[in-house]
Order: sequence, then structure tokens, then C-alpha cells
Amino acid sequence: MDLLGKLNKGLKFGGAQGGGTSVYHDNEGAILDAATKLLAKCQTGQALLDFARENGIVMHVMRTKQDFGFTPEKSTVYISTPGGQDMPAMRAVIHLAGALRQAEQERIPGLERPVPTKLPPRDQFVRTHVAKDRDTLLTQTAVVYELGDIYGISEIVDEFARMGYHSLYEAYKEDMKSQEA
Repeated sequence: MDLLGKLNKGLKFGGAQGGGTSVYHDNEGAILDAATKLLAKCQTGQALLDFARENGIVMHVMRTKQDFGFTPEKSTVYISTPGGQDMPAMRAVIHLAGALRQAEQERIPGLERPVPTKLPPRDQFVRTHVAKDRDTLLTQTAVVYELGDIYGISEIVDEFARMGYHSLYEAYKEDMKSQEA
């Protein structure tokens, strides 16, 4: 079975609806295996995976009640999918890239999360989070471009567009083409 098929199968129906004691997705191993293998196909994705391996970052897929998403911590990253729903396979790859980049940011001075007891002034806090989000989205866009345009996995470009980032992808693509010229 190809990686995309394996990832789609693993994400089918997002794990058990509500019940059970585990918050982790029933197919977590299969999802992470396929998603990491797809990330490893591109330069940006491989760099994120190398960072995770070198720093002992643990990856998990969680069942949630509502949203698809990702949450990073310094040593663990989570992608999430609502229980009882399908998660688009390529969204898992995009979210994993974002979560890994945000974990990486925790080691970049100025981008790490503020310590709760030493909160910066509100405007600095907002600037830091905007910078983190911008950097994460740029990393995700690079992964989408590399897998989509360089490796021909058009499904990831389509999913990024469904997530609302088509114009960002097109701008990135044009920028990359102008750099090649």
C-alpha cells in the first residue's frame, strides 16, 4: 500500500467517538509512520524530522471532540483529529510539520514561549506569537511546495487550499520560481 493510502486508512473516522480511556488515536502508529515517511520525502520535512530525532521529540495523534489541529511542547508534539470523523491525510502531514516547527521554535531565542511567572509586556507577547505563527505557516508552506511541486503530491496542495492558504501557496511558489531564474 502506498504512503497516502496508508495514511488515509489510518485516519479513517478519527478513532473511537468519545468513549475509551485513551485520548490517543486508535491508529496513531500507522498515522505517524505514514506522515513521517511523507515528510521525509522533502528537504524541509526531513530537517524537521532530524530535529525531532536529535532532540528526542515525541509525536502523538490525539482524539479530540471538535477540531483538527496541532499543539507543540518542548519535548512532545501532538496533532489532533475529532473522534468519529475522517481527517484529511495531507492535513495530518501539514499539521505535523507545523507542530514540529513550533517545537523547534522553543529552542530559538525570542520565539520560545514566555515563562508564566515572567510574562513580557502584552505587545511583546503578541509580537512573539505573531512571529511564531508566521514562521510556522512559512514552514508548512515550504513543505507543501516541496511535496506538491517537486514530488508531485498534488493532494497536499489541494488540502492546503481547503485550509484557506491557496494565495499564500501561490505567492510562495512564484517566489521560489523567481529565485531559480
